[in-house]
Amino acid sequence: MKNLVILDFGSNSTRLAVYTQQPTGDWRETLRKKQMTRLAAGMGTDHQLQPEAIERVMTVVRAYQQEYTQLADYRVVAIATAAVRNATNSEALIAPVKEQTGCTIRVLSGEEEARYDFLGVINTLGVRDFVMCDMGGGSFELAVGANRQLLGCASVPWGAVSLSERFGLRDHVAGQQLAQLQRLLSTQLNQFRWLQQGFGKPLVLIGGTNRAVTRYELADMSASNQQLHGVTVAPATVLNLYEQWLGVGIDERRQLLGAEGDRADIILGGLTPVVQLIEQLCPAKVIFSESGVREGLLAELTADAAKKENGK
Repeated sequence: MKNLVILDFGSNSTRLAVYTQQPTGDWRETLRKKQMTRLAAGMGTDHQLQPEAIERVMTVVRAYQQEYTQLADYRVVAIATAAVRNATNSEALIAPVKEQTGCTIRVLSGEEEARYDFLGVINTLGVRDFVMCDMGGGSFELAVGANRQLLGCASVPWGAVSLSERFGLRDHVAGQQLAQLQRLLSTQLNQFRWLQQGFGKPLVLIGGTNRAVTRYELADMSASNQQLHGVTVAPATVLNLYEQWLGVGIDERRQLLGAEGDRADIILGGLTPVVQLIEQLCPAKVIFSESGVREGLLAELTADAAKKENGK
C-alpha cells in the first residue's frame, strides 16, 4: 500500500484525505477535500438520520470515489463520528457506503475519537502540555495532556449543529436560551475532574467551527495565505469574536464570516462550549490545529504496521 485513503463521515462535513508513503517511509498528506453535508441536521430527539442528509453524503462519496480510484496501490478506511454513532438508524448510511465503496464504516466511540484527536495533536503540533477541544457538528471531544501523556479524555454528545438546533442559536439569540446552554455546559464540564489539570495550559482547538475563527482572524491580519495549523491567538481574541457574532443576526454574521459564511447558523452553537472552557480554565493561549482524528488514526495504523514488520 502506497496510498491510504480515509473517508471521514462527520456530523457536519464529509471529508476525504489521502496520505502517500514517501521514499523515506514517512507518510505525507497529498489530498484533502471537504464538503459540508450536514449529516446531523434534523435528527431530532429520535436520533434518526434523515434521507436528504444521507443522499447529500452519498453524492459526495461518489464524487470522492471517482478521484481516489485513479490512485495506484491504495487502501480505503472509512470512519464515522457523532451523527452515525448516535443514530438509531446508522445502517441507513453504513449499508449504501459499503455497497458503493466496498468499505465498511468504522463507527468510532466518543472515547476513541478523543484519543485519536490527542494522537493527531501530539504527532503534528509539537505541544507537550495542553487542553484539547475538537468541536464537531454532533459532539465535542476533550482531552488533557501533560508531557505528551493523556491524563483524561471524554466526548460530550452535543456539537455545533445539535446545540444550534436545540437552543435556537441560528439567528438572533434569546438571553434565556443562552443562559440555559451555559448552565448545561458548566454542569457537564464540572463532572470531568481531570479537566482541572488543564488549568492555565494552552487550549488546542480542532474542528470546522474553530477553523472559522482562525480564518477570520488571519483575514483581519491580512495574512489569509498563512497556514492555519499552529496559529496562536490570545484567549481574549476568541471571546471578542464570540461577543461580536452573538450580537448580530444570521445575515450580518454570514457577511462577517466571509468564506466561512455557510457556518453562520451554527457558529454560536460551536463556540459557546469553547468560550465556557476559556472562562473556566484560563488558558495561557489558544492554538489552532488542523490535525485531529485522521492524523491520529494514521499514526496508529503506521505504528501497528511497523510493529508487524519488526515482528517478522
